[in-house]
Amino acid sequence: MVIRSGGLGDFLLTLPLLARLQAGGRAVHLVTRRAWHQLIAPDGLADGFTDIDSARFASLWSNAMPDLAAVFADAEVFCLLPDPDGTLQRAACRLGATAFRRIDARPTAPPHAALRILLDSGLTAEPDVLTTSHLRRPGHPEETTSGRPALLWIHPGSGAAAKNAAPEWFAESAKQFLAQGGTSVTVSFGAADEAVAPLLTSCFAAAGVPFEVVRPAAVTALRTALASRATAFLGNDTGVTHLAAALAIPTEAVFLATDPDIWGPVGETVTITDLRTDGI
Repeated sequence: MVIRSGGLGDFLLTLPLLARLQAGGRAVHLVTRRAWHQLIAPDGLADGFTDIDSARFASLWSNAMPDLAAVFADAEVFCLLPDPDGTLQRAACRLGATAFRRIDARPTAPPHAALRILLDSGLTAEPDVLTTSHLRRPGHPEETTSGRPALLWIHPGSGAAAKNAAPEWFAESAKQFLAQGGTSVTVSFGAADEAVAPLLTSCFAAAGVPFEVVRPAAVTALRTALASRATAFLGNDTGVTHLAAALAIPTEAVFLATDPDIWGPVGETVTITDLRTDGI
């Protein structure tokens, strides 16, 4: 059993653990947000699922529902939730869990978060752990993108303003992409990006960069659009950037406030642009 909450990027950094457990012959029961499970359902990275926000999971702390108790029985639990007083561990063991591993989900120093998760899980890390994309993309890798229109997908927002590169920087990057033979530019915004949208629109207009705006209503729709359309991706340290990398889309991730040695996206073709002013 793997228990993981948090944002999209945090969740996607758990994929190497799920893949490694399955490769070792273990059935994986995933406890997470329903949206995150739906996102990875096509890839078969979980054999079972419990919604972490459900009454079913909440019953763990009192009178556990029988089907939840059956999942915990004889399970090895990998927990990426805070459990400072051990309440969750005691509840899991009461239901018959054979082991409980507390994993540091928010490391503050290297190694990379995905490596830290594996090490805290008692597993060794394969050499390609940070360069493997775990989500399937139609036609990949057999079909190249050489015959497709060159579309740059930009996600200029994030969950924190300090992480966001300037709209002018994105506009200049898009202008260079088109000047070098790119066909089109798509810009996506999420619910937390409304403050960014007018600034970026103004900068793109001033730079003479044509672009399309998309606002996918669900993360599954975002995955579908990215996988089917994007031939390159540019974004800040945010969940959408991690999603593009996990889909094996050539991804440039821009870092201004967080450490890419800890939080860089995991994927086959990832370029890190470090714009932090402290130079570290």
